Amino acid sequence: MKKVLTLVFILVSSLLPQNLGFAATEDEQWPIPNEFGLGHHLVLIEEQLDGFRSYSQLTTQYDKGNFLCKSVDDENCSKGWFYDYNAVLPICETTSQVNCLEGLSAITESGDVKKATFDQYSYVDHPNMYTGDLNRGVPIAGAPSIWKLPGMPHAGGDEYAVITGIDGSYHKTDVNYRNDDFYLSLYPVSRKSGIQASTDINGYENYPKCIQRFDATGKGFLGCGSGAQDLGNFRCAVKTNKNGDCYLQRPFPAGARFEISVRLAKEPISWMHGRMLNPTIDITKLANGAVNLKVQAGSVKVPVFYHGSQYSAMTNQIKQHWDECLPLRTCGFSTRIADSNFWKEPNGNIRNVQDYATPFGDRALELIKTFASVAADKSAAVPSAWNIRSLTKAEMSKANGCFSEGSGVKGIVTTNSTTYSEGPPTFKDGVLNYKVASAHFNPDGTEFKGTYNLVMRSDVARCLYKFSSAPLSASIEVVSDSGQASVATTVFGERKGWVELAAYNFGFSAPTVRVKLSQEAEVVVTPSPSPTPSPSASAKPVTKAVTITCIKGKTSKKVTAAKPKCPAGYKKK
Repeated sequence: MKKVLTLVFILVSSLLPQNLGFAATEDEQWPIPNEFGLGHHLVLIEEQLDGFRSYSQLTTQYDKGNFLCKSVDDENCSKGWFYDYNAVLPICETTSQVNCLEGLSAITESGDVKKATFDQYSYVDHPNMYTGDLNRGVPIAGAPSIWKLPGMPHAGGDEYAVITGIDGSYHKTDVNYRNDDFYLSLYPVSRKSGIQASTDINGYENYPKCIQRFDATGKGFLGCGSGAQDLGNFRCAVKTNKNGDCYLQRPFPAGARFEISVRLAKEPISWMHGRMLNPTIDITKLANGAVNLKVQAGSVKVPVFYHGSQYSAMTNQIKQHWDECLPLRTCGFSTRIADSNFWKEPNGNIRNVQDYATPFGDRALELIKTFASVAADKSAAVPSAWNIRSLTKAEMSKANGCFSEGSGVKGIVTTNSTTYSEGPPTFKDGVLNYKVASAHFNPDGTEFKGTYNLVMRSDVARCLYKFSSAPLSASIEVVSDSGQASVATTVFGERKGWVELAAYNFGFSAPTVRVKLSQEAEVVVTPSPSPTPSPSASAKPVTKAVTITCIKGKTSKKVTAAKPKCPAGYKKK
């Protein structure tokens, strides 16, 4: 979603210690440091839901500026050139409703399914809530939902928060100008009450929202932000507009898998990225182009990378990094000093800089390389996560045509690495490459081990390699940044129209996962004329190749030979 202006104001109360009601030893409660002193510079890389995606809003723009809307027909949107929206999806209330959340369930290690029940929305009458209109291309708006799941309790109770939605824009006069990005996040949560709920001098409380503002000439613009009582104290997964309360993020229960079902007006058209383990996706066509989308996966632990220091204590290499990137505006986009032009300040001792970096792309990968040694090559925390999102058009701009063209979800790539490549895997010389980078060690000094899952439609894989419909096979390797192959466990299978590949237990700091698919030539037996056998010779029968399927747990392999045998550990299906 395009935002014209983002303003984030920190409440004074965020400097005060807060009582969590439990020992803050969970990595999910590692607080973002609230460093406001002169000379302090920090870099933070973590996977977090975009703050604008945590609440619904509808905006537009025309010659009088940028404006909030309450509906597509109100005074502002009726004049606007386009609709720009974030629609957090509501709970499905009827069988015909679309763009809604159907349900949440958990699957135990033994395979038992535990159903969740909807409890409440986190927001009641959020000030930016709007009335949608599917006929105008704007989804119905809802709010983050809280669910009870007593069959799968976690360290903080049995409540879970789901935030799923569509972030997009729709141009009124050009039907081809349309963006729709889907996202879905799940959090184990526990409610924290008693947080200060007052409004600051800028009009913000403890929850995020946009406020309509006007400049001196009367032109409209949006001021968007939130108070931040949690900064430096605790972590809220979901905030509320009730007394300043929020839902704290808690760890996922070990070994559990979760499934979320969403009903959408149309299937997302994109590649997806996620923070989850061994995902499966099921898409069922419904009436009028709608689909039911089910995502099932386990959670993963994703390291948070952090380094903060006073300028005077930095190495020359780190000083050079900040001194060079700040004037170019390629780093450090935030500060705690009001009205500070910190990027223009050459004296690092009187700057205050925060670089909250997105976790994907070359810049993120390079930041790990730059700061790893001064951070002792350790992460700051390793919280658990379960989320998935569509890659944006910008992220897909360099993708292979088999990934970017056509309809529907093409595939999913997931990893627990702090940083990762932008877009889907790159395809070059017959190999799918995907770069990842993290600190080498966990906070306790143990070695961090990586996971990687690649799930793509079978027809997309065959498009890449120009293969036939015959069975596929694959080789998967993890290569370190020095070019050495890492020790990793790899898995390959094809089922229900999806190719599934995985690599586990590989080390860091910046390896590349390489996947190559192959296909044996189909054996076509063509009879040839045979001479009449002489008394001293006998005709030999033609040997035909036979294909069998071998299984090992959820993994399957195709073996083609004259006398095929399953590999060790596999059995014939």
